[in-house]
Amino acid sequence: MLIGLGIALIAILFGGSQSNLLFTEIDSYVKKNVDDKERKELVLSEIKAVKKLQKNYQKKTKKFTKEMGRLINNHATTKEEFDTYFATVVDFERETDAVLIPKRIFVQNTLTQQEWDEILMAAKKKINKNNKSNDKSLKSVRKALDKLEQDILKHTDETNKKEVLSILADFDEKFYNYCEDVVNYDDTDAKTLRDKNATEEDLLEVVRKNNNKWIELFDIYSNLHGDLVKVIPEDKWKAVAKQLNKL
Repeated sequence: MLIGLGIALIAILFGGSQSNLLFTEIDSYVKKNVDDKERKELVLSEIKAVKKLQKNYQKKTKKFTKEMGRLINNHATTKEEFDTYFATVVDFERETDAVLIPKRIFVQNTLTQQEWDEILMAAKKKINKNNKSNDKSLKSVRKALDKLEQDILKHTDETNKKEVLSILADFDEKFYNYCEDVVNYDDTDAKTLRDKNATEEDLLEVVRKNNNKWIELFDIYSNLHGDLVKVIPEDKWKAVAKQLNKL
């Protein structure tokens, strides 16, 4: 579903395409390579707390996804209803930020520079693998958008097809460009996230950009719904909504 293609904060907070490496995948390294027992236990405790937070985040995201589906399925959903829903999602992201960033700061301050650098070195294979996955993801997005157009047109009257095609073309361009931006993550932000000396303000700035991307995505999607319901009658909306929910 569309919301699943957004930028999940936890997935980018520690390195964009690195996807959580500096938290969820460093515990084995810490156990083996951090000699100081006290610091080792402190870092492992924070990693454990973040993993728990991630599980709660995923559960909450599933609930958001269900609510998104309900809004999509309703032909009468207004822009205001979408905006209220989106505001709730962004608020949750900000609440997550408020918990994650101090933990990130604590971990980077507890590890030595050498330990931090070696973690990043150990992550290289995973990063390269994720970059290849990103290329495949873009191809999947392209196929999904093409199929979306084909399937929606099947449920569109001939008299409205030209207008529906125009609406979908506008959405296609904006949404695909959005996905490209996600894959081609800002290198400056990525460097910030890899920097052991990044400040809370540095990290908050990256997070603000992330939240702005969420808002951009939500606006693209709510506009699509609003434009389509103007030209597709309610009695044919169920079939169209089904296709939108597959994206």
